[in-house]
Amino acid sequence: MAYPHRNGPEEPFEEGFDPYNQQLLDEGEESDTPIVSHYADIEKLGMFDTAGLIINRMIGTGIFSTPSTILIGTQSVGVSLVFWIVGALIAFAGLSVYLELGLTIPRRRIGEGATKRDVYVPRSGGEKNYLEWIYKKPKYAASCVYAVIFVFLGNTAANSIAFSQYVLECFNNDSPSPWVIKAYAIVALTLACLLHGVWRAGGIWVSNIFAFFKVMILLFIIALGFAVRGDAFHNVHADVGNYDITQSFANTTTAPYGYAIALLAVRFSFGGFENAHYVLSDIHEPERNLKKSTMSALGLVSVLYIFANIAYMIVVPREQVIASGAKVAHLFFDKIFGVNKTATRVLPALIALSALGNLIAVTFVSAKVKQEIAKEGVLPYSKFWSKQYNLNIFSRSTSVDPPPGPNLGETPIPALFLHWLVSVTLVLVPPTGDSYTLLSNLYSYTIQACIGLLLAAGLLYKRYNKDGKKWRRLRGFSPWLGPVLPVFYLITNAFLVCVPWIHNTHGVPIIMKSIKWFVFPTVAFSLFGLGFVYWAVFRFVVPAVTGKVLNVKRIPYFDRDVFVLEAVYSKWV
Repeated sequence: MAYPHRNGPEEPFEEGFDPYNQQLLDEGEESDTPIVSHYADIEKLGMFDTAGLIINRMIGTGIFSTPSTILIGTQSVGVSLVFWIVGALIAFAGLSVYLELGLTIPRRRIGEGATKRDVYVPRSGGEKNYLEWIYKKPKYAASCVYAVIFVFLGNTAANSIAFSQYVLECFNNDSPSPWVIKAYAIVALTLACLLHGVWRAGGIWVSNIFAFFKVMILLFIIALGFAVRGDAFHNVHADVGNYDITQSFANTTTAPYGYAIALLAVRFSFGGFENAHYVLSDIHEPERNLKKSTMSALGLVSVLYIFANIAYMIVVPREQVIASGAKVAHLFFDKIFGVNKTATRVLPALIALSALGNLIAVTFVSAKVKQEIAKEGVLPYSKFWSKQYNLNIFSRSTSVDPPPGPNLGETPIPALFLHWLVSVTLVLVPPTGDSYTLLSNLYSYTIQACIGLLLAAGLLYKRYNKDGKKWRRLRGFSPWLGPVLPVFYLITNAFLVCVPWIHNTHGVPIIMKSIKWFVFPTVAFSLFGLGFVYWAVFRFVVPAVTGKVLNVKRIPYFDRDVFVLEAVYSKWV
């Protein structure tokens, strides 16, 4: 039987609730407050599901185009590969920060007297929870600022635009109308939201299939590259000179701007390692499975990225990549198969499917985060956005009489609708041109770099302040090398926050050609400013006008020391 943190354990939890606990939940329903997002073990994410979410998020369209950006920035094949290795190291440092935070906080004290102890409470929401726990003052500031940033930037507009462009390219439509691109994009993100809305299990299965498919794509590219090296394709030179020891590091750029943009690009290519933290309470036994699934997924993607870049440079001459500025994957396929219609269509189709998998994975986790934000009561109509409904057309359970407890197949329909609404707006409003790059850079810069910087600094504070010994004793993940990894993550993110403000006065922009260099960092910091304005209104203006303040209560339920669910009650009183 599940029990709230103030009660002692009585019997094992059996998917249902004892009368007292059920009364608490019924009272929550009667007061029309957000209650729980609870899934039976049969619907929770296993290790492969969790790894699939990370693989799907990390492998999108970047690995097919970003190598060109990095090579143009560094002008050197050898230095480019070093940058990809550095990107992997940054990602592993970041993952260690997320694991230490995600497996340590929040905690609740349960029991009485000699049995009193702190118990881990896994909670979905990712950075939202970590910022709220670290930066508790000013009250509600972290919640409001993060809510503004994630509601606007945690969308799939960029993914859907990329999917649309590659689908049209697949059908030899190289100059489509901007409204055709937008139409295809809206159809894609609508289908992704519907999938997760009406069939939770199906959305997870589809995500797993796409993750496997993406790994196969990169293995295929790696195999092609090494086949060329082995002289399997007689029409392709087996050695284009990129790995000549006297040439690999030759002609390296001396411009700081090139290195800065290259590091920015490779860092963002490794974004997504944090994806599982957004749905932490949906993971089966996260204390046991989270580290294994995230580390293995990141390790696999890192190896695939590095070897894919080696394969590209086996086939495509460095000078051709720099001179053309084209996506390296296109040059790679053209070199091997020649400029023919089949190869011209197959590659965009593969990239489009990769973008679609990314779209499906991001939709699943982003809606969950928006639901968790709504549970804090900081959004207008929070009670509506935080609800779940059962619209599933299929079910994992084939039992005629399903067990009592959580309804199988419930999904956050309102949060998915909010996600769809913001994504469609951002598809329709900006001009197509560099819109994909702009939206991607905005998300990566604001959430991965700026908030990553805040998390690394906050973790170091938690570790080494006056209560640091208690933190180190209770933490659920203890990384190697002491402070080295969070300090490394802190320094690299601080550098990445400053990089976009560097203006290249000696050449054309490397990343965005139709949008001014200062636009996306300016918009990012404006969102932080808007978040603080929203907080000021929420914290001071609304209580002054209504005479009410927000009261949020979270009641975790445990089976002995094992977390079962968390009920959330929020009300203006």
